[in-house]
Amino acid sequence: MLNFPIGSLLSKHDGATINFTVDEEVDFGGESDLKLKGNLVFDVQFLKLPHEISVQISNLSAESSSVCSRCLKEIPCKILVPCVEREFIIDLPVRDLQEGEDAFSVNKDKNEIDLTDMVHEELLLHFPAIPLCSESCKGLCDKCGVDLNEESCLCKHDDKKIISPFKFLTR
Repeated sequence: MLNFPIGSLLSKHDGATINFTVDEEVDFGGESDLKLKGNLVFDVQFLKLPHEISVQISNLSAESSSVCSRCLKEIPCKILVPCVEREFIIDLPVRDLQEGEDAFSVNKDKNEIDLTDMVHEELLLHFPAIPLCSESCKGLCDKCGVDLNEESCLCKHDDKKIISPFKFLTR
């Protein structure tokens, strides 16, 4: 999906770079909860180092949809990732990796780097944890389920019964 040819970079000196601009539709497959609307856009730079390729993605942006956590309406969601970097191993022995270090490697058979997993992970990490249609969203009535943004309900709400988990700290 997001495979980049780097064969020409592998034969160059350390410090050499190649750049790409991506603006294309990407489908992360059926197992992913992330469904993009429109194109995935970003710039990527590949930098050759002695035993690895440094991959720097900048200005990663995508549009998706989510559900408001309060009123349950579908809302558009713009995901922005300013910058992310990872190293892809060319020929560093596994024993030279530090314990707990993630290892990404260059596909030497095809002389390419697949950024699909990297981009997918970054989009998920930058997805809003609690998406809201607006900060002032009133949500749904907890008794009758009416959308309080559109109409008020006739349910009796006893505001005095609201129990704060912090009320015992006031003593």
